[in-house]
Parts: sequence; C-alpha cells; structure tokens
Amino acid sequence: MSTEPHNRSFLQRLKRFYFFKRAKIKERRSDWRGLAALAMSWAKTESYDGEAWYLLGVAYGQLGDHEREVAAYKRAVEVGPFAAGAWTNLGAAYWDLRRHEDAEMAYRKALQLTPHDTKAYSGLIHCLLAQEKKAEAAGVVEQLFQLGLRSNLGYPGPIVSVQVHGILQALDPELAQAYSTRLDAIISKLTS
Repeated sequence: MSTEPHNRSFLQRLKRFYFFKRAKIKERRSDWRGLAALAMSWAKTESYDGEAWYLLGVAYGQLGDHEREVAAYKRAVEVGPFAAGAWTNLGAAYWDLRRHEDAEMAYRKALQLTPHDTKAYSGLIHCLLAQEKKAEAAGVVEQLFQLGLRSNLGYPGPIVSVQVHGILQALDPELAQAYSTRLDAIISKLTS
C-alpha cells in the first residue's frame, strides 16, 4: 500500500502554509511588489489555490493596477466560487475601473454568500447610485437597516447599526440622519 497521495497532500499543505506565511509578512510590511511576485509564483505552482489569486489581487490593487487586479480576483472566484471576500474585492476593482454593472454583479454575489458584509452593501449602494438606480439603492438601504436591527453575526445589532450609519453618512448625510431617526424610534418603542 502506497502512502504517496498522503505525503503529496501533506507537502501541498506545507507549501501552502509556507507561501501564506511569507505573503502575510509582505502584506504587513506593505511590500506590494514583493507580494505580487510571491503570489504570482504561488499561483503558478498551485493554480487551483484561490488564496494565491486573492493575494495577487490585493497586491495589484495596492499597486493601482486595476486591470490585473480584476483578472486575479476573477481567477480567485473561478477556483473558489464561495470566497465572498474575493467577490467583494472584485466588485471594488470593477468600481475602480468604473465598470459599475460588473461591480454590482460582484457585490450581489458577495452578499449572497455573506449577507452581513457591510463593505459589499456599501459598494452595491454606490454602484446602484452611479447607475441612477435610486429605487434599488433604497431597497438595499432598507436591507442594511434590517441588518442593523437584527444582526445574525453573533454580535449585537447596534454594532452593525453603527457601521451602517457610517456607510450612509459617507453617501448622504440626510439619509444617515433619517436612518438614525428611524432606528431611534424603533429602539424607543422596544424599550418603553
């Protein structure tokens, strides 16, 4: 009985760990060119590993090379379609290229996978407003409002509410005020 497949699996995990640890050091040091080179090497040897492509996307994004960033994140979601963070970052990369419809699609996919991702909500709202889809943006704001009220993340809804308020404040201070007023009214009813 051969143990070769077991050893190969162990060696693959060891190699992944080695690349990942080196990549995190480069990321912490903001060595984006070094991270790009390392992630590219990793992706060439382990093309099926979404983390390599994800980190390549991070590096290209930090270097301002949004075309390559998009390509890396697209590869990351091809090999790991359930990687919500890659979908969210793909949306942001598309946004940077002013490809709002593509960004909207990526953010929606991210939200299907992680319905609590406030970064994806924020990006989606920006995309919808850029495409003048105000009614859809209002619906997303309502989803954010509901998320703030009943967080399914294991931490209190008020923490999410603060994040939501920050997103809305950046988009439209009047909208943020309306959100706060509505939230205050609901909390007042619940506590009286």
